[in-house]
Amino acid sequence: MNRADLEAIVRDVVASVPDGELTDQHPGFQRLVARWAAEDSARTGETITPEDYFARGRAARREAITSDEKTDEVVAAVRGG
Repeated sequence: MNRADLEAIVRDVVASVPDGELTDQHPGFQRLVARWAAEDSARTGETITPEDYFARGRAARREAITSDEKTDEVVAAVRGG
């Protein structure tokens, strides 16, 4: 996928989501995830399905949120005394 292809997909996604709510069910988003999964599969030699790729992204976001929450707890405890 070249830059023009990516820009066309992004324009399609933005134009079709007027309320700003992009879901994982949007066809443009699914095409991007499929492409990223294929690129990671080629890079790693591991077969990564789009579903696996999306699940890994969700898990990473959850881990980042949990990490941020833990950091906030530590900062609050230190500031509290």
